[in-house]
Amino acid sequence: MTYGVRNRLQTEVFLYAFGAGFLIGLFFAVLMLLRKLFRHSTGAVIAEDVCFCVIAALLSFLFLFDFNNGCVRLNLILSEFSGFLCVRIPAAKILSKN
Repeated sequence: MTYGVRNRLQTEVFLYAFGAGFLIGLFFAVLMLLRKLFRHSTGAVIAEDVCFCVIAALLSFLFLFDFNNGCVRLNLILSEFSGFLCVRIPAAKILSKN
């Protein structure tokens, strides 16, 4: 039984983590767009944020469970976060313009 991860597999999982973060970022960009287009009450914004957090956490958990045998690694978390930021930063700049 080996506990290490082969380099090729590790690179592949790293790229999948980036893609998962990118998808989470796209989902958040859609929420930002909906907030920009339609006026939301404070309760609706809170409900959207809670749903987003639950969905993002579930996606991250399922990703780590499926692709990395449930092992949480800092490089995968950072890769997922950087994938999220690759969507979040440009989307915020575009949507913040009046």
